[in-house]
Amino acid sequence: MSSKQGQGKGKASGVKSVSRSIRAGLQFPVGRIHRHLRKGQFGLRIGSGAPIYLAAVLEYLTAEILELAGNAARDNKKSRIIPRHIQLAIRNDEELNKLLGHVTISEGGVLPNIHQELLPKKSGKESKRGKAKVNTATSNTQPVEEERAETEEEEADGGRMETILNTNSTNSYIVLIGPPFASNAVSILRGIIHVLYGDKVGPV
Repeated sequence: MSSKQGQGKGKASGVKSVSRSIRAGLQFPVGRIHRHLRKGQFGLRIGSGAPIYLAAVLEYLTAEILELAGNAARDNKKSRIIPRHIQLAIRNDEELNKLLGHVTISEGGVLPNIHQELLPKKSGKESKRGKAKVNTATSNTQPVEEERAETEEEEADGGRMETILNTNSTNSYIVLIGPPFASNAVSILRGIIHVLYGDKVGPV
């Protein structure tokens, strides 16, 4: 009798089997998807590359949705993704919303949306107040250097004008002391003084 009697025709025990998912570098099970394709009778014949391609597409879509849902959960300060976050992730993305437009997600809720007509309208007074606030804000934000330059010019050109009124005698005198004034300004001041008091104006 041969010494090989009783041994089967299976593979050697030292060789480990490598799944098609590992060969394709995917996380989704290629063999399980292939089995469902055959059981569903989607076609008379199913090629060997069809389940691999389908597994890659499903894995990409799942990763995309989970990334957007994770961002939505982070925005809401949550550490766990719930159906609400998946709903927000799909509806806020144009392509995913088009792909899953007729899909209803359980416990997903609805998108927050308020019609424009339901929002409170601003009255005329509030709009005027808003404009006034904008004007005051723009006027208060002038550079400090310009204000300093204006004050320096006023101190250099203006000086102080001292008015001395002598009312001891019957004839009161008003004397203007300071830098030279413009001729028209002096004439106007003299006219006003003569009309009001009939006084004598001292030298300018």
